[in-house]
Amino acid sequence: MSYKAEALLSNKLSYDVTNEEYITWHSSNNEVAVVNHKGIVTTVSEGDVIITATGIADDQTFSASAELQVTGAVVESLVITPKVGEIPVGLKHPFVATAYLSDGSALDVTKDEAISWSSDNSAVA
Repeated sequence: MSYKAEALLSNKLSYDVTNEEYITWHSSNNEVAVVNHKGIVTTVSEGDVIITATGIADDQTFSASAELQVTGAVVESLVITPKVGEIPVGLKHPFVATAYLSDGSALDVTKDEAISWSSDNSAVA
């Protein structure tokens, strides 16, 4: 799972600081989940954990947290949509990968590091 950190500026603009080196990421319990320097969480065991991003600007520390519940659900199927796509040469066509879990939930895993994408004909796409 990927988290995103945004800095909300005084002029009401927001700035994605997820991968900035002055942002540190922390998990409240590394036995449940660990988080890397890019905000990507890897789950370890069932339980609840708090993921926190912290940064310093103008000698002031800012932080934000999100709660994560790691369940024992397992992936039962993976579906890619759309099933059939058509696009002109040179353009990009986004696909979405959805994992359906044993607890009845669905999770968008399109950008998950555990998913690898390939084409059966790289000369075409």
